[in-house]
Amino acid sequence: MDLSYEETMRRIDEHEKDDPTSYKYCREIRMPYSVHVYKGEGQIIIVPVTTSIGFYHVEMARKERLDNTSDNDLLGKSVFSALEYIQTRPVDARTAAERKADSVIHFSTCKSHKSFDAKYLYCAVIYCEDGTYLICPCGHNEIEIVYDSEANKEILPPDTSPELIGQTLLQQFADMEEFYRARKKQKPARPRTTIETLSGSKLSFEAPEGGHYVDEEDYGAAEVY
Repeated sequence: MDLSYEETMRRIDEHEKDDPTSYKYCREIRMPYSVHVYKGEGQIIIVPVTTSIGFYHVEMARKERLDNTSDNDLLGKSVFSALEYIQTRPVDARTAAERKADSVIHFSTCKSHKSFDAKYLYCAVIYCEDGTYLICPCGHNEIEIVYDSEANKEILPPDTSPELIGQTLLQQFADMEEFYRARKKQKPARPRTTIETLSGSKLSFEAPEGGHYVDEEDYGAAEVY
């Protein structure tokens, strides 16, 4: 749920009254404005992002879902609608529990953020103070396979149409999908290692990824029961 202006200000006043450090909380949204766009499970989810009372960015409760076959213009108009919505709302004063209840994963079949990150590709649309739009593809939020957002981002001019926004987003998603398909094909089979236990039996398992345990300081031992 996105809180009303009155409830937001009430919560800020309450926080400031109870804060022994006299900390002043954020009362106005800050530019740049951002919209997170997720693609997976046959759908596209558009999520506006706002400023929290703690001066950091959080996803809002409002979500819009489109079929992943939606055309450029419809997707672009949905992004523009989300950007307009940000500007009509106060800063975010929801509790952690309220934000969790509003999480984007509830608009999917996923039960955890880890599962959501694996199934959905992520792209951010950032509306800057000079009126330009940054389209920043972020791929899957996985540590082991990092998509180069900085190298692949695009900058669109202030007079960009909804159709071009949608076209650029869909092309970025197509590029990310091709990147992950190629990486999956390139991934070599992990070697197997066989060890002999104290009882004389043998165990075979895949060696760890990432080149771990390659210098002598990393050596260790364990008993397997």
